Amino acid sequence: MSLGGVLGDVFAELRWDPTLKEWVLVSNIRERRPWQPRNYCPLCPGTEETGYGWDVLIIENKYPMLMECPPEPSRHDFYVTSKAIGKCYVVIETPRHDLDDLSDLSREEIVKVVNAVKDLMFKHVNEGIYE
Repeated sequence: MSLGGVLGDVFAELRWDPTLKEWVLVSNIRERRPWQPRNYCPLCPGTEETGYGWDVLIIENKYPMLMECPPEPSRHDFYVTSKAIGKCYVVIETPRHDLDDLSDLSREEIVKVVNAVKDLMFKHVNEGIYE
């Protein structure tokens, strides 16, 4: 998925942080999300993104920091960069908005969430998308 034509100049890259000794994602994509009215939730059941009839829903992120075909990372003498290759999803654990955290779900509901994520990961591995 290429967002360049839609969003203009997009950058998404991994940078090695020598102080943390880990890779960090750096991107301008998330700042380009459209403004939403105050009481609007795009993840509520029945919206264009979600539809109805689900307990757990995993959808592709419309503004992903990882991409299957990312732009070339910038070149710097100060830090090491790498392509931000991957896929980003939004996991909607429940259609209920009266909960603050995954731990507020019942054990059975948490199992559904974990199984949904596991199933998606296995699907990608079986399709040869990721190892």
